[in-house]
This record gives sequence, structure tokens and C-alpha cells, in this order.
Amino acid sequence: MIESKTKEIYVGAAMLAIAVLGWLVAIPAGIDVPASVQFRALSPDFWPFIIMGMLGASGAIVFVLAYLERRTLLAADAPAEPEDPEDGALVEHPFQTRVRRSLFGMVCLFVFYFAIEQLGVVVSSIFVVLVLTFALGQRNWKKTVPLAVLLPILLYFFFVYVAQVPMPLGVFENYL
Repeated sequence: MIESKTKEIYVGAAMLAIAVLGWLVAIPAGIDVPASVQFRALSPDFWPFIIMGMLGASGAIVFVLAYLERRTLLAADAPAEPEDPEDGALVEHPFQTRVRRSLFGMVCLFVFYFAIEQLGVVVSSIFVVLVLTFALGQRNWKKTVPLAVLLPILLYFFFVYVAQVPMPLGVFENYL
């Protein structure tokens, strides 16, 4: 258990380091921002900075929580035995399972990125939500399918008709 928390500390520190490098080096070097951008939210580097900030915050949270849990376990001088989870309780998965799921999630996001051009944002989002919820253990299809279908459609209508941001529809461009 202590070994797992040590690994989580390293993962949190790595996430934080990647976020800092992305924020300070990769985004400024890789994204050209025109001087004519009037609103910060319309700048091409706006969302990459948001994502790096979220990655950094997540890394810091993982780091601090793992550090505190590891310190508590060391102070107790005995590894805590995991209890049988009750119905609906969170289950602690082994470190390797969490790493595999994280890598699978990143692969899904890369596939999603490239599928947007062909299938459009809505259809690609539906598939990604279904695949990720299934991969993360959700088997309640009565909740998952409506969420996977309605959420991308509602977000599409919000961005296109309220925020007036064009969204790619891929092969469905002529139908909507």
C-alpha cells in the first residue's frame, strides 16, 4: 500500500512537471497568437492554457493526497487492509490498472481528435463517451447511453446557436 502511494506521488509530480513545461514552453513556442485577438476566450492558446492548468491542478491534488495518505500509513506502521466495498462504494484499483486506464483514455482522446474531421464532433463524442464509460467500469446502459447521446447534442447546440462557435460535423455536414 505504501509502495502504491509512493508511485502516486511520482505520477502527481510528473503531471505537474508536464503542465509547467506545457504552460511555460510548449504553448508559447507552438501556438501563434495574432495581435488582433480582442477577447481572451477567442485566442488560440486559451484552451491549451486551461487544459495545462487543469493538468497541473490534478497533478498537485494527486501528489498532495498520495503524500498525506503515505505519511498516515507510515505513522500507523502497518498497512491498512482494504475492506470489502459496499454497494455503490468506491473501489481502489491497483496502480497498474489505473495507469492502463489512463493510457487508454489518452489513446481514446487521440482517436477522438482525428475522428472529428471524418465523423464530426457529435458522433465522435458519442462514441468516446460510450467507450470510456464502459472501459471505466460503468455497465448501467440505461444511464450511459442517454448521457452519451444527449450531452454531445446539447453541447453542440449550445456552441453553435448560443456561443456561435462553428463545430465540424464531418460526413453529416449536409444534414444539419
